[in-house]
Amino acid sequence: MAKSRRCCSGIGIAINKNTASALADTKRINERILVANFSGNPATTIIVHYSPTEGSADAEDHYNQLADAIRTIPKHNVLFVIGDFNAHLGKDFALFSYHDTTNSNGNFMIDLCQESDLVVTNTMFQKRKGKLWTYISDMTGHKSQVDYILVNRKWKNSVKNSEAYSSFSSLGSDHRIVTARVKLSLRTCKSPSKGVPYDWKALENPELQEKYSVEVKNRFTVLSQNCTDVTERYQHLVEAHNEASEKLVPKKKKKEKKSL
Repeated sequence: MAKSRRCCSGIGIAINKNTASALADTKRINERILVANFSGNPATTIIVHYSPTEGSADAEDHYNQLADAIRTIPKHNVLFVIGDFNAHLGKDFALFSYHDTTNSNGNFMIDLCQESDLVVTNTMFQKRKGKLWTYISDMTGHKSQVDYILVNRKWKNSVKNSEAYSSFSSLGSDHRIVTARVKLSLRTCKSPSKGVPYDWKALENPELQEKYSVEVKNRFTVLSQNCTDVTERYQHLVEAHNEASEKLVPKKKKKEKKSL
């Protein structure tokens, strides 16, 4: 779906041309956190980030800022948090993890998941170890799992697979690509309901006109009392008209279908 890359100027997100048409906006929180919102049904948000390395003094602050960014996302959105967390998760938290024990960044990540109700997708599925590790050290050849794709728990069952792929030759990176396959069941928008078929010709009656005007005026006065906002006053006017119509204006009679 997307991938993040480290560079001297921070992080970014790469998307294909078809996805670009659905990109609503992007917001750079800082040099390590980027939020991208996509329109659709449901709306989707991807937060790309790059955590400070294990043991860094600013690691905790980074995870706090990441949590703050997550809080701004509407609860109904599909949310993915992806990137290099520089975190090891132990088997006590993630059964299908590459590591047996959790490091310091891993504890920050666990707190983030619990606070924000997130699930780690690439530890959800049982895989051979070769599909779990995401980073290899150029110096020692040591392998570790530090890159993750997180999803909000509400959409957990939509994730059908998540794993790492070898891709060093094409990217020239010491990190592997981590992917998630997601299947969403989209709901069609409901057709707007038709308005009540009032018989507006009935208002040609002067007596009914007077009653209708008085009813709207009195109801509007009650609803808009102590209200100074123009938009809100307009909504109250609409509501007063709707209530007066329901109370006083007769509805059109349904036409009987003629049998052939």
